[in-house]
Amino acid sequence: MSTFTKQQFQAFRHGKGEILHVAVQEDKALGYFYNQLTAIRNVFPTARCFRADGIILLFMEDDNENGFDPKRIPFRPKSIIEVAALGEEFPLINPPHNMVEFPMAVDSPDSNDADLAKSILIYRGPHSLHNKAKPKVTPKPPVASSSPVFTSLPILHNFNTGDDYFGPSGPPPQAAQLAPLPNDIILDVTSNNDKMVLTSSTHLRSLLRMLPGSPIRRLDLTFDWEFGRGDLKDLVHQLASANVNVSEFKLDLKEHFEDKERSRTIRSGQGIYNPLLELFSNTRLHSIVLSNVFNLSERTSDLTAAIGSSVLSAFHFLGYISKNDQHRLANILSACPNIIDLALGTHAKKSDEMQSELSRAIGSLTRLEYLHLYSMDSAFAGSVNDDSNSKIATKNAFKGDISDNINNDSENTNKANSSSFSKLNNSSSKLWSRNSNTNGVFGNKLKTTATTTTTTTTTTIAASNHTTTSNYGLNKSLDAMKLAELVHTSGDIDQTATGDMIRRSANKIKVLMLPCLSKSSSSNGTSSLELTTAVSQSRSRDEGRPNHSVLQLNNPAFSKLTHLDLSVKLTESSHELLATFLPKQDLVHLGINCNSVGLLNTARLAELKSLSLRAVSEKDLKPLFGAVLGRGRQCKIESMRLDSICGTIKWLPDLVTAVALTRLYLVDLGATVLTKMLKAVDLAKLEVLVIDDEEYDWTTERVLIGRLGQFRPNFVVQLGYKTSMSKRDVLNLGCRGVTKTWTALPRHRVKVDSSVQLYDEYLRSVLPARA
Repeated sequence: MSTFTKQQFQAFRHGKGEILHVAVQEDKALGYFYNQLTAIRNVFPTARCFRADGIILLFMEDDNENGFDPKRIPFRPKSIIEVAALGEEFPLINPPHNMVEFPMAVDSPDSNDADLAKSILIYRGPHSLHNKAKPKVTPKPPVASSSPVFTSLPILHNFNTGDDYFGPSGPPPQAAQLAPLPNDIILDVTSNNDKMVLTSSTHLRSLLRMLPGSPIRRLDLTFDWEFGRGDLKDLVHQLASANVNVSEFKLDLKEHFEDKERSRTIRSGQGIYNPLLELFSNTRLHSIVLSNVFNLSERTSDLTAAIGSSVLSAFHFLGYISKNDQHRLANILSACPNIIDLALGTHAKKSDEMQSELSRAIGSLTRLEYLHLYSMDSAFAGSVNDDSNSKIATKNAFKGDISDNINNDSENTNKANSSSFSKLNNSSSKLWSRNSNTNGVFGNKLKTTATTTTTTTTTTIAASNHTTTSNYGLNKSLDAMKLAELVHTSGDIDQTATGDMIRRSANKIKVLMLPCLSKSSSSNGTSSLELTTAVSQSRSRDEGRPNHSVLQLNNPAFSKLTHLDLSVKLTESSHELLATFLPKQDLVHLGINCNSVGLLNTARLAELKSLSLRAVSEKDLKPLFGAVLGRGRQCKIESMRLDSICGTIKWLPDLVTAVALTRLYLVDLGATVLTKMLKAVDLAKLEVLVIDDEEYDWTTERVLIGRLGQFRPNFVVQLGYKTSMSKRDVLNLGCRGVTKTWTALPRHRVKVDSSVQLYDEYLRSVLPARA
């Protein structure tokens, strides 16, 4: 019987997609490894048949010729198994002629034993070859054994990874290298496909034994079983070992908020997730991404000073965040003052409104450059817009000492109340006291002054000055956080406080995306976002009204901006500012809705690579049609998202015909408009077509059936659904056949995902790759 000491992984690929690896199962009674269909379908839901090295793999049977349940296919460690849906044709390939022979010794001369040995040989394959390098195997001489069947085989490690910061195109030619590993194995470390799905504690322990001494720097794991605290503890302790080189770590616990099985493990104090907190004291980890981790607060304890000084520069907590969780996250952030990249929340479930404690903790990160908040309303959401409420502290906000001697000018009052959002203290990484006169991420220290006796009032907000004082009592410091990226996907954003943070970052910010995902809140409220770096207003005592606004720009304000997506109302001075620099700006992405549609009049539309239009009417898009459809016009737009376009539609079909798109997202357009768009879109270069519309049905699909001959070889239509309850027959792959019918596309041409997953994929495709 063969003896195996290391976990096995099988490489799979669907079409020309990325190579993914699934941990194989072990039949301990028979002593061999196999691929379980259930585990494969966790990664490839439509998997029906498989091929390796040109040979179709049949499902395995026992000695009585009965199939296993769950079904099994053979383990092929040397091969990348191709996956296809039922009836899907594999591409034609020539049979292999240069198969590598591995040494095998069989004590019994019986040929049946030899055949059996061939069927249970377990080779270790590299995690991903990508046709860049083949495993180099040095045969070992046969070893005597008393077992009827035995093998002597080298073992290849199952990882193949590289530096994540090379971007999606991989490393430059000079960076590619082969790293030698023990047992005369050559491992290609130029690929970044290192995501692994583990399905048992045994798989995890086998993986952990492989880490010491390996060159792995980036580890991406998914736990897909009922793991325990001991599993997390083993993982965290191994990552902290002296000879483990992992510096970037991702962990997906695949939890759902309503998961009844997982909810049974909830406990307070020393909970199941407590070992995860030790990750933040690991002096080699520079990046931690935790996904689908629910009830963090109830399952962990507070961090203590004993964790030491963290070197963490990137932290993403991608999951639902409750009010209780915010306390724990604030506790974590206070111990990690060097964070540059922070992302919180998930589009799958809207998090509770950000509390002042978490806001202050984010504000204490003086090195922060990338801030992403997903479906989380910022603290102090909404603003006070009338004089009668000028003395009322913002709901759920930390109450700073704001003087009652505040000028009753409504705009200044709004700024004063909202500016109590935060304090930034660059010299400290500790959380501030709850009763101190400080606040959080979007604002600065408050200092009250009273100037109510002057005839003329001047308000100056200039990022270049060390301190500037206004009549409503703001004392702003130069030492404030300046962001390169701000992405906030929520319908409730404090306009004044957010504008203050944007102004401080005006000379540095590259990505400013404030898309509103809620139709109901996209145009509600009366407050407006102020982007200008300086606004001067004069008020005459006699006239009692402002004269005019004078922009005092800090050049080069917003000169680095490449991605702009605004779904919020803008002040008049903000429109003036944008009209000043957008005509000269080479934007890569522009996103607008009914509140910001005026940007189409000033942006250089012909230079855009990506465009998002949401909740606008076609009549508002005349500048776009003129820039793209006019005679002799050239357009570089490759990605377009059309969401909830209202009114009569006449020119949009012409737009998607004229532009050679590679990605098109059609969201909530209605059956009539959707039909027009599907008839008109140019399919020549289209790689991604996403249709997230509840009115999409079999009738609408007939348009695509008629154009099936124009599809690219691997083109797939991605259909979305809002909730599992809203799934219709057209979204059920089981209702589709192997080949097309007069009403349905073939199964392999359709992919179904939730609206949340589709939007996440869209956002990743739009955002720039980190360098």
